[in-house]
Amino acid sequence: MGCSSESTGADEMAVESRSGAAAAPLAAIPTFKYNLSDIRKSHYGCILADGEVYHRVGNANDFFTALGYTEKIRKSGLLLDEFLWERYNRNGAAKSEQCLQVQIAAYLHKHSANFRNAFGSAYQEMIGKCISDAIDNGDDHCLNCPRHPQFAC
Repeated sequence: MGCSSESTGADEMAVESRSGAAAAPLAAIPTFKYNLSDIRKSHYGCILADGEVYHRVGNANDFFTALGYTEKIRKSGLLLDEFLWERYNRNGAAKSEQCLQVQIAAYLHKHSANFRNAFGSAYQEMIGKCISDAIDNGDDHCLNCPRHPQFAC
């Protein structure tokens, strides 16, 4: 179960903004992919970008919680893939695919020295600079997003 940088499969999540353009300063942070569903792949359990492994996820529940998939949602019967599709990926989703990338970056900032070394400055630059047209102050996950305007300096 090592983390190699071989090509990725369809079971992985890779997202970018709906328009295809990343907004600065998130543009300095690459689009991350992860595989936590196909144990047969050598990069199982890894978060990578551009073929480089940045982190090996030690606790999948912690990672999915960071994406907003809470125990309450789990108990409702909504599967992880359904949740990610409904919240971030489908047309008209509550949050954008770029919001998902921000949540992955926030997780990596907390858990990965590789990420902090490579993108720590870019991450700090994005804090408080949300470009989403779907800011929801009634959504705890959105309210605690590092890009939420409440965190602006």
